[in-house]
Formats: sequence, structure tokens, C-alpha cells
Amino acid sequence: MAEAKNVTPRVGSTHVSWTGAYGGYMNVHFEFDMVATITYNDDAVPSNMNVKITNFTETHDWGAVAGGGFINVGGFMWYEGNYSQKFNSAEDLSDENTTLVSNQLQETIPNFNTQNIWGLYASDEGSPPAVSGTITSTNLSRDFPLAGEPDVNMLICQSYTRYRENTDPAYAVVTTAGDFNVTFTDLFPDYFPFALKSGSTWKSCNRQGGSVQTRSSGTWKDKKNRAKSADDSHSFIKSGSTWGIAPKVGVE
Repeated sequence: MAEAKNVTPRVGSTHVSWTGAYGGYMNVHFEFDMVATITYNDDAVPSNMNVKITNFTETHDWGAVAGGGFINVGGFMWYEGNYSQKFNSAEDLSDENTTLVSNQLQETIPNFNTQNIWGLYASDEGSPPAVSGTITSTNLSRDFPLAGEPDVNMLICQSYTRYRENTDPAYAVVTTAGDFNVTFTDLFPDYFPFALKSGSTWKSCNRQGGSVQTRSSGTWKDKKNRAKSADDSHSFIKSGSTWGIAPKVGVE
């Protein structure tokens, strides 16, 4: 029987700061910290990525022209894929309420109640409109099962909106995949490959104080790699007749 490999979980983190407009009716700014931990099975194959969101803060304003009380929505969520759905919008907008909004979000977005990160609801009647939605949590966690290294473009979060399509008849449109998203590469940035042996321990060149550099024209320049992207990498190793991206190894 082959001996099981003990692989230290890999941890990456990023700070997200985003400002943008939702559907032309509000401007939102939010910041949060995101930490991802990849764990491995006994064969040293990545098996799970846990993502945590902490220290969430949000500010917003409302710039919409009064439109009879339609409830505008903006928020961001764990990535669930791209969805869009239209709902009949009553001409008498006094029927608009947050229960109706929540039901439409639930119908459009999978797992909305349990996987929602935050949502804001505001009527466009008034200056500024009253906000009746709230942030659901500032410390959230989700597991992403893996069958190997995650794709570098794996989406973690995305935005969603609800806006009024002023056609005849008018519709309330709920849609995902707006201007904002967070991907796997945001969580695990470029790294220094290789390791140096100190005593009996191989210490990663990616540890604090470590580096891989080359000297050109009197200047030392960092040479980092990016997982699964040969075009964005600078160090390679040969296995048999094949060249591959040099990995991050050793103790950080």
C-alpha cells in the first residue's frame, strides 16, 4: 500500500473594495476580507475549498428619479451561475412590498435564503428613499467541493439586481452576474516557486522574506508564477520531455 501524503492546507486571502452603480438607480461601495483554504485528500489531491467573508462594510446612495414607489434592489451573493427572470409589474406600484421582492429573488436565484450575503431594498419614491432591506451577516462561510485544482477563473461571488424595465407592459427584472465578481485568482495571487533547504527543512521561497529574482541592467526583479497560466509565469521545470510551471513548495 502506498503511503498517504500529508499536505499542508493552502491558504489565500484578499481584501475586496468595490464601488459601482446598480442598474442606474443607486451607487454602492463595499469592502470585505475574503480567506480561502484548500484542503487535500490522502492522495494529495485538492478536495475542498472553504471561503470565509469577514469585516464586511457597505455604504450606498440613491439617485433614482421618483417612479411611483418601485422597489429597487442591489446585493451580492455566493456565485450560483447566471440567472435572469421577468415578472409582471403592476401599474399601481402601491402593491410593491419587500415580501413580493423576496419571493421574486427566491424564485430566480437558487438557494437565495441560505446563500444570500446581503441585500438592499429601497423604493424610488422619496428623496432619498427609505431602505428596508438589511445586511444578513458579516461573517459567512461556504465550502466549494473540488476534484483537483480549481480553475483559475472559478467565480466565488457575483452581484444581483432587481430593476424596472419601462416597457409596455412594464416588468420587474431580477438578474444576476452584474458588474461585480470575485474569482479564484483574486484569492490566490502570484507566488514565488521553489524552496531552499535549511537544516532538515525545505523552506518555501514564497514565505515572508523569501523571493525568486533575476538581475537585469543592475536591478533585481521578482520572478513570480501564476497557477495554470504559463503566459503569466517566469519559472518552469522539466518533467521528462515536458516543461511545466514551477509550483509553490516547501514550508511557508
